Amino acid sequence: SRDYPVIVIRDRSYLEWRFKQRPDANYTILAATRGAEVIGYMVTRQVERAGEPWGYLVDFLVQDRDRSVFAVLVEEAIDRLRREGVVAMGCRFAVPAFRRVLYRHGFVPLAWGPKGYIRARARLPGPVAREFGVDDWFLTMGDGDLEMSL
Repeated sequence: SRDYPVIVIRDRSYLEWRFKQRPDANYTILAATRGAEVIGYMVTRQVERAGEPWGYLVDFLVQDRDRSVFAVLVEEAIDRLRREGVVAMGCRFAVPAFRRVLYRHGFVPLAWGPKGYIRARARLPGPVAREFGVDDWFLTMGDGDLEMSL
């Protein structure tokens, strides 16, 4: 998470609270490791949409924005969701570097309903507040309950 100045802290307690302790949703959590170190993760969810199973890449984070690690997680997620019989997969938010990986794996840009907007107000100590640009933010579907509305 040090790769992004604006990000929800995604430590073990947050991830367990957000994805494992939810009685109203089931998630699959994939982890990429190098030796004993976790270097990335991806959370997927399968839902029924119009009577058919759909899969979503709900949340992910990869150390050092490593696209090759992200690609491995995407490939594993696709394989698992296909084995579960999903007819389509989606990922509503991805930073630009990761979007290219998604495109290479068959994801295509698609406008789904009205565009969302994010409004934030930071209260930082001291008289000077830093301006954050879009590239400073890291957001996924998991930063809210977006996948619950699909």
